[in-house]
Amino acid sequence: MDRRERIVAAVALRKPDRVPVVPDFDSYPARHFGITQRELLFDMRKAEAALEAAWRDFGFDGHHLFLGGSGPFVTVGMPMKVRLPGRDGAADDEPMQAMEEEQEGPEVYGEIRRRGFTRVYTRAVRRATPELASPLTAAPYGVSFLRYVLGFRRHITRWEKRGVPCLGGTPPNVLPFDVLSGTRSLVPFSKDLRTCPEEILGALPAVTAFCSRMMVGGVRAFASRYCFIGSARTSATFISPADFERFVLPSLLEITGRVLAAGATPFFHFDSDYTPMLQFFRELPRGKCVLNLDESTDIFEAKEILGDHICLMGNVPASLFTLGTAEEMGDYCERLVREVGEGGGFILSSSCSVPPESKPENVHAMIDSVK
Repeated sequence: MDRRERIVAAVALRKPDRVPVVPDFDSYPARHFGITQRELLFDMRKAEAALEAAWRDFGFDGHHLFLGGSGPFVTVGMPMKVRLPGRDGAADDEPMQAMEEEQEGPEVYGEIRRRGFTRVYTRAVRRATPELASPLTAAPYGVSFLRYVLGFRRHITRWEKRGVPCLGGTPPNVLPFDVLSGTRSLVPFSKDLRTCPEEILGALPAVTAFCSRMMVGGVRAFASRYCFIGSARTSATFISPADFERFVLPSLLEITGRVLAAGATPFFHFDSDYTPMLQFFRELPRGKCVLNLDESTDIFEAKEILGDHICLMGNVPASLFTLGTAEEMGDYCERLVREVGEGGGFILSSSCSVPPESKPENVHAMIDSVK
């Protein structure tokens, strides 16, 4: 099998010739190649060269989330304030950081229900994006954004032609629940779940429709086979299984259907602990999605509950990359391949992303464990 066939087989719950390996290199290639986080996020050519170096040095069946050149446009996909490297007092080699700030009051739910989410989204993007404050800077920003879209599309096309699928095939999207949580900020939104749940439920359909349009639009704009859909605040780290079923599951199922109808595979990158939520993922279409879990979720229990229903992906802990030995890395990956990879439907990957400080020998050990 070639790389694409191997991944397609795993997604469809068939057993490939070996377990595919798709690390989430995220910001790791910058450190490995010797460029700063600012260069990674603001210079697509340097970011591409860094990923090429990682490809030459490690090899992989597919790659995950490419951040190259996305720095000025992060707030378009994640409409909240973001501290970027080289800006707002951050050093050039600091990772970007979303800022947890309350953007709207609880009255926003009624506005969304009556008028849709576009107005609220536009306000949030304008607040978070200094370039949109003036027409003099907004026009060049729009031109730069178009260049970024075209460049990202070329990036996907190049790697696909090489037979290396891009599972993070669109810039990151998040679930509607996470969008509302980011709009209100975590603590106020958590209180709203108890004090005004009906208002949230009334707003969610409009946010779901908006997110669906963004995701399908991204699939079409980037000619992607996969659609990246992230979440963390829908996990048991933040909410109960009952709240997941009530506030999250309906929009999750609707978005999944729309992405599949657009011809792309939903790629769920879910951080934090989803162990208590695992049974809900059996409501997704069988053999049509990828569920990428981090180390907080018990992936061995996920195999028991979901192994015959959805392709699992993960979940090598960050600590093994930075603090472990190559032998420890190999032992854990071999266990994942042996137990979670049994019968197919598994892609070996990092837990969330490969840390920038990872030891190269440990990255090698993960990738070599499947060979």
